[in-house]
Amino acid sequence: MYPNKEYVFIMEDDLVVSPDFFDYFNQLLPVLRADKTLFSASTWNDNGYGHAAKDPTMIYRTEFFPGLGWIMSNKWWLEVVEPSWPKCCQGYSWDLFMREILKGRGLDTLYPDVSRTYHIGKSGANVQNSFFNGYFREHVLAKEPHYELAGLDRIGPKSYSELIADLITRATVVDHTNDPCEQHFITEGTDILVMYYYQRDSRESKQALLSPAV
Repeated sequence: MYPNKEYVFIMEDDLVVSPDFFDYFNQLLPVLRADKTLFSASTWNDNGYGHAAKDPTMIYRTEFFPGLGWIMSNKWWLEVVEPSWPKCCQGYSWDLFMREILKGRGLDTLYPDVSRTYHIGKSGANVQNSFFNGYFREHVLAKEPHYELAGLDRIGPKSYSELIADLITRATVVDHTNDPCEQHFITEGTDILVMYYYQRDSRESKQALLSPAV
């Protein structure tokens, strides 16, 4: 429809946006232009619950496509998405489709610690009231009209790995031998937590899924 535009927003009609929605993207556009390994910038954090998402200035990158409100270049639309876009009414969930076509391409997406969209839809093709209550309801939305996004010079492919290593180094290790249902499983005031998962081979994860919980 607008072939000469460089970027496009893609939104669902059941999303509420934060006051800094456009400002958030305005700060990330120079990063998208400069980093050719970035596919998009999303407004959504799948783990953006109130107890976990605390820093509205923090930006992450991931190879897993979050969706739920994002910006992408016209170039990636024409080269990656449009040639494979499923026909209307095929029953193909668009977010699963996007994750499938991005596999193996080496393209990442930026996303915030605190989401810039909130999902209000409680009934539809893929969401029912029970799913909304269990997954979407407790997500938090950024509240202010402006946040100066931090660490944008550290979210390139190499520097981001160094950033994550630094965060893990400073993190408090969660003692998984304790009962996670206990009140003080996580110490109050602890900002960065890490739980190590040791897996000797791929069969262990499969066995864990098939075995009943003890």
